[in-house]
Amino acid sequence: MGARHALLVPPANTAAAGLSADDDDDIISKDVVDRGFLTIEDAECFLSTFKVRMIEHFPFVVVPQPTMAEQLRRDRPFLFLSIISAASYSNMPLQRKLGEEVRSAIASRMIVNGEVSFDLLQGLLVYLACLIIEMRLDRPPQTKVWKSGIRFISNYDPDDDTFTRPSFGRDEHDTFTRPSFGRDEQRAVAGCYYLSSTISGLLQKQLTFPYTAYLEECCKSVYDAAEYPYDKSILYIVQLQHIVEKINRITFQHGMELKNSGSAMELYVSSLKSELEAFLVRSGFTSADETTLTIMQFHTAELSLYQLSLLDKRRQQSGSIQTTLSDDMLYAGGMAARSILELYLSLPPRSETGFNNTEWVQIGFALIVACRLASTAHAAEPAVFRRHTESLSNTLTKLKMRVSELSTDTVDLNGDKDVFTNYVDRVARLQVWLDTRLEKTGSSDIINNTASGELRTIEGTPSLENQPLAADASGVMHDFSPSDLFATMANGYPSIEEDDFAYTIDQMLVEENKPVRLLSELYISDPTLCVYIERIGPAFPEFRLDTGSEVLTSALKNLTKAFDKLVLEGNGDHGEIFPNTTSFSLSLFSVNEGNASDQPYFFDYHYTAPPLKSHPVGKDTIYRIGGLTEIFTVWTILIEAGDRIWNTPVTEYIPELADAVSYRNGKQDPVSYVDWETITVGQLASHMAGISRGSSMPDLSKQSAFPFADLPPFPAPDTPPCISKSSCNRTEFFEYIVQQPPVVLSGTTPIYSNDAFRILGYIVESIAGKPFASVLNQRILEPLKLGKTSLLLSEDPSPRVLPADTNSHGWMQGGAEAAAISMLSTVTDLAVAGKSILAAALLSRAQTNRWLKPVAHTSNPANSVGYPWVIYSAGDYPDTPIIDVYTTLSTVGLYSSYIGLVPDFNVGFTILATDSNTSPDLNPHTGVIGDNLLPALTKIAAIQASTNFGGLYSSHKANSSITVSADSSPGLVIDTWISNGTDFRATLAALNGVEEVDALSIRLYPAHLISKRTPISRQAFRAVFQDKNEFADYGTPTCVTWLSVDSLKYGGASLDQLIFEVDTDGKALDVEIPALQITLEKQK
Repeated sequence: MGARHALLVPPANTAAAGLSADDDDDIISKDVVDRGFLTIEDAECFLSTFKVRMIEHFPFVVVPQPTMAEQLRRDRPFLFLSIISAASYSNMPLQRKLGEEVRSAIASRMIVNGEVSFDLLQGLLVYLACLIIEMRLDRPPQTKVWKSGIRFISNYDPDDDTFTRPSFGRDEHDTFTRPSFGRDEQRAVAGCYYLSSTISGLLQKQLTFPYTAYLEECCKSVYDAAEYPYDKSILYIVQLQHIVEKINRITFQHGMELKNSGSAMELYVSSLKSELEAFLVRSGFTSADETTLTIMQFHTAELSLYQLSLLDKRRQQSGSIQTTLSDDMLYAGGMAARSILELYLSLPPRSETGFNNTEWVQIGFALIVACRLASTAHAAEPAVFRRHTESLSNTLTKLKMRVSELSTDTVDLNGDKDVFTNYVDRVARLQVWLDTRLEKTGSSDIINNTASGELRTIEGTPSLENQPLAADASGVMHDFSPSDLFATMANGYPSIEEDDFAYTIDQMLVEENKPVRLLSELYISDPTLCVYIERIGPAFPEFRLDTGSEVLTSALKNLTKAFDKLVLEGNGDHGEIFPNTTSFSLSLFSVNEGNASDQPYFFDYHYTAPPLKSHPVGKDTIYRIGGLTEIFTVWTILIEAGDRIWNTPVTEYIPELADAVSYRNGKQDPVSYVDWETITVGQLASHMAGISRGSSMPDLSKQSAFPFADLPPFPAPDTPPCISKSSCNRTEFFEYIVQQPPVVLSGTTPIYSNDAFRILGYIVESIAGKPFASVLNQRILEPLKLGKTSLLLSEDPSPRVLPADTNSHGWMQGGAEAAAISMLSTVTDLAVAGKSILAAALLSRAQTNRWLKPVAHTSNPANSVGYPWVIYSAGDYPDTPIIDVYTTLSTVGLYSSYIGLVPDFNVGFTILATDSNTSPDLNPHTGVIGDNLLPALTKIAAIQASTNFGGLYSSHKANSSITVSADSSPGLVIDTWISNGTDFRATLAALNGVEEVDALSIRLYPAHLISKRTPISRQAFRAVFQDKNEFADYGTPTCVTWLSVDSLKYGGASLDQLIFEVDTDGKALDVEIPALQITLEKQK
């Protein structure tokens, strides 16, 4: 336990430092006053500061005026410690020492001893609210302690009579009955929500303390009682923060749609703007009557909404002068940011020392957005906005001077200065960047005028009617999103010449890569909140893939650069290659609509190592493909006999194995003999037969210079057939195979076997009555015109790539294993073959879908096996979707080969290589492909899904509508659903057991059911319902949304089925909801 405590709280240079372990009990029993940190009179002074100056900025914890420091110290010791720590900002070294004492108390009382008390809750609220002011700047804070504090707050359950806590060292079933603390508790509940929601929203992290009916009741109760001067502000602050939450959620889910005129995002923005206006009317809220915290909270809500104008690329791309919703938002956002800054500058000197943590973050937020908004303004824009832009630099100068007055030369015991020193430096850097940006955009001649009425007020927003705004031609905001404001940046600051300088809150408040970044970690509690878990398969409808696509073009350029770098350096993120000896060719192919599928491949790359420089490799270079032969063998069987053959015993096709059953009985002696009657054709094709690896595998007893003297000599007469010679005929092979014991019991686990595929070749001959090579040519190679693909036993005049060492290259006549490892091919031919499989060119679509499915798992959780696929499940569950890549990889002699099919994206790749020393490792190559291609395809699919299906669908007659969109998560999203004038989301939430309607996630996934008609087709989708407030898996991957699909029926129809009618361009025209017996038309 002592070690655990030491991990949580490191030794500090305090009055307690240097005490021995024997003094621990004494330290715990004595507080900071007893130990001489400060006198009780000092404590009284700090408590008075909290009551008078700080309570306005954090009204969630109140100490009654009559309460003295000594009484608080006795009755609420942790709250006492937290308050004096927060209020001792005038003595920074003391505040740092007291902060370490707070962390130590958290570690010992809450984490180690598992204490649960209202004293701890209130103390944590005060401490976390004032975290930035006292934190150390030269090393990371003890985030384990602070994470535990937030987890403590998040676990607080005000709706229950007991506070059940499965954390902090108690048994998960332990509970304790807690007393009611009246309105103190109601304020604390509001404070928990305020801290968690505000910081998680501003720093783009998940919320851990949701908005509930009880929370609202608490705020109204405190408001109605109004025991203390700032009680009324609590209701306003929480209501405004709830609006900010909605803005953040809509931004995350639909922000990318704002660039589309008439999009659902524009409706959301208008609705949220109306909600802010309704708040003003409902509350009678005015700047003259409200606290600094409340006013700042209102303008932050405005700013959260109006900064979305930065997402609208139309202003930057059109170059025209026109009034749009984005123009209004741009102006209003600039005014909201300025209002926050002007409010701060208008406060009495040094009053900001009482600010809570989030107020400083809100000021930083306003600084960054104001500069970003200003940098998008063109000199041709309205005079009122130009005046705002020019005056912003003056505002930064005033702000820098004001904050510098808070800074002193005092250092703490570790030599650290106060946080304001760093804040001043950040403002100065930001001002330099803004001035440089304005100079670049030609705004240096803007009129310096700060006319009256320019400042935004709560009571009204200046209209932009007849005041057109011009687009910014500088491109400074391209690829910008609100999350950029809070993104973690690399060490050091970017140059002010960089166009995409996203100044972060992290760097505004502390030195680079230092504590405030870790604030975001406080508001993430384990287990992880709900993530969107789809069923396996494509997350979006099929998409077009064109080589002219900006996203694809960029990805392929990056791919080329990545391979250039890999062959230059010989090393990369996914492993080492040997460019001095390894030559390779690769190609990427597609069967999507679009010109990327016009040729055999849409990308290729070739590299020739020095030993082969006289014969450069290229698209028609023939390599040995080894185990990729197995795909052609299985493909041939499926074409010839269909997959019904998979469950047929091999003894029905191979008489030699049927005869062996009688004299080598695997049922009686399963350790010594294979029970061939139980081995099926499908088990051979999926490496599930459990039989021997291969008759052609090298046998150590045949090595002439055998180095291992401890192995006994093997008598030549006892050498099994097929081992004493380099190859053997059918008779010799079966004499050998029936003598081999099983490796494992069939059907239990995958065991790779070349012998299994040799047997499959004989099965093909038994079914077709022809040699395997002849059937392969007739069924696959000739129909697909694979002119450079053949078995080794064939005589092909085309040039073949031979390694420098012709004695060990493995280029042999392999007729005995023709169906296992004997084929030759090129990346061009393999691309054609891969496209034919994905497109179901030689098989039915139903049979192809069954073929591209796993049969069994392997010991690697990311790998399964199929017929004969090695299926790699790409993705980081549960944070990202799982994408299955159907691969086969092989090494034979000095050759390596790799093919991968990605059915979710209708693309694939193939890589062929050879080396002069050993078979090359192709994993680095596949890693480079995955890093660059899959994210681009995901982005393309999401963008096209949003364009084709996103929007408002409605029926005015029935007063019904839904909005559909796409965001950064899998699937399409339904955010609003009105049925006959009522909120159908509320009905679905109730049916799915989701307590909060806003927490209901409805995501649509394609069902792969398309009725093609001319000119209209119908595409079916299924909805997945999830509670966004639910925890995901609790550390165990158990998310099973696939169990709930089609479970809600109404009149025999499923409530989760939606059917879109789509035109020939792929754009949705309407959506049918069978269960509601309605079709909604898409609005233009």
